[in-house]
Amino acid sequence: TPITADITLYGRWTKNETPKYTVTFESKFTEAKEVVVEEGTILKVPESLTSDPVEGYVFDAWYTDKDYTTLYTFSAPVTSSFILYGKWIELPKYTVTFVYDSKTNEVTVIEGKTVSPDATETREGYRFDGWYTDKSFSGEKYNFDTPVKSDLMLYARNLPIEYTITYVLDGGNNAEANPTSYTIEDSVITLKTPQKEGYDFEGWVIKDETTGEDTVVTEINPTTLANLTLTATWKLKSFKVTFINPETDKQVAEQTVDYLGKVKVPESVEIEGYTFKGWYSDNALTKEFDFDTLVDSEIIIYGKWIADSNSGVEVNFPEDPVTGEVAFTLKTGDIAIQNEGNGYYSVTKGEVVTITADFDGDSSGNYIINWVVNGADVNDVTGAEFDFDTSDYSGYTYIICSVYDAKTLKILFTGNLYVAVIK
Repeated sequence: TPITADITLYGRWTKNETPKYTVTFESKFTEAKEVVVEEGTILKVPESLTSDPVEGYVFDAWYTDKDYTTLYTFSAPVTSSFILYGKWIELPKYTVTFVYDSKTNEVTVIEGKTVSPDATETREGYRFDGWYTDKSFSGEKYNFDTPVKSDLMLYARNLPIEYTITYVLDGGNNAEANPTSYTIEDSVITLKTPQKEGYDFEGWVIKDETTGEDTVVTEINPTTLANLTLTATWKLKSFKVTFINPETDKQVAEQTVDYLGKVKVPESVEIEGYTFKGWYSDNALTKEFDFDTLVDSEIIIYGKWIADSNSGVEVNFPEDPVTGEVAFTLKTGDIAIQNEGNGYYSVTKGEVVTITADFDGDSSGNYIINWVVNGADVNDVTGAEFDFDTSDYSGYTYIICSVYDAKTLKILFTGNLYVAVIK
């Protein structure tokens, strides 16, 4: 148009807008989300759509097709609207089998996850030790922080509880065979006898903590399933003390004395015609017994008696000589006299002693006394005193003694020595 006059022109400006496009994100486990971006924008990975884990799945990538064949490249600028499809990959699952004695329990675990220990029953007398991958329980216990990557067998191991046995011995010594513990898998335990000097063992007792009563036990049954305290009961030993007359080898007194007690001096033991001289430790009467001795075993104590000077037995012969025998029986201490039936008499220590006075009407009025003494070698004696000791002899010896006007035969006893006096 030709300009023919002054004019004013006004400019008009129109905003130039960049095209915008809509990108839609679709996922199996999330709602579809639309994102509007300008043309040429580099699309960012929408982490919020995949940040929440899905049990049993892992997110793979975003694809431009539903069949997940074309992987979307996030480095390419957006030039149009489109839909992206999120692909999730299902993780493998494994079976974890828990074996407890004869029972089993199966648990399904997603790969990479950990499995929790299975609940276990408490077996009486046992404690649960743990789970092992080896049925023989070799190696370490299974670590439940370990991710599962395959099927798994786990075996429960139970160990017997060890119960303690405490012995209260009160100064005694236990038998080495007595155990200090036991388990339910042990056999019945037969308790052995402990020892304590000066005491006899009476038994093991267990005190009931509720009732306070003592129960005597000789064995432990492994099904008891408790810690035990066994108390030894003792009885002080006592010993027999025998008092002997060594001449007769007969008991004259007896005492019972407790262990490490002392023997009491017995009441006087009287023997007619004898005087008591004391108590001795040996039958030879050489060592006096000490009554302060502490008794720890049975004891024999020997008494000593000495014959009085006028002791013995008198036998009176007839006034007039006649043919025949005069027999008499003498019994004092451990010597006795008795007719053997053959006209002679025998002397044996501790047994029967027989003496015969045989007279045959000798014109001189003598009595002819025939002696039979065990092993004694005694010469013919007239009106005198002679000895014979019969402790160690055997056999017989005949001794003839002429007695002139004898009226009495007297036998004296002085301990182990026997003295015949002819009056």
